[in-house]
Amino acid sequence: MIQVFRVASFAVLGLVLGTPVMAQQKAATPKPTAMAKQQAAAPTVPVTEARPGLQQMAKITPQAAEATALASVKNGKITSARIMQEPDSSLVYDFKITAAGKEHDVQVNANTGKRVSAMSPKKASHPASTGKS
Repeated sequence: MIQVFRVASFAVLGLVLGTPVMAQQKAATPKPTAMAKQQAAAPTVPVTEARPGLQQMAKITPQAAEATALASVKNGKITSARIMQEPDSSLVYDFKITAAGKEHDVQVNANTGKRVSAMSPKKASHPASTGKS
């Protein structure tokens, strides 16, 4: 009878003590960040490799690189994406992004996730015709 009481006491004590610990663990679980949600989403266009095996070498997911690239072009839509190795051996994602009828070229470092270049299309540089000769 005494042993049954001890087991029951430990079970109740465990439940009482375990409940606050469980509540703390649930509260300490981080919520997914916006970047984590972007990484979980599928890329809008498939990423082609300039050379087989480059994707496995990248530390940044195509989704994260895509989010970085899209942040640099307002209302842009990705039309092509590839991963390539630069002459200095760095890996970059190269995105072609169309916005307002113009194409932008944006490169994101595949190891750091930082934008390394963004080339905007040049505006027409033709001088306005005045009609004078």
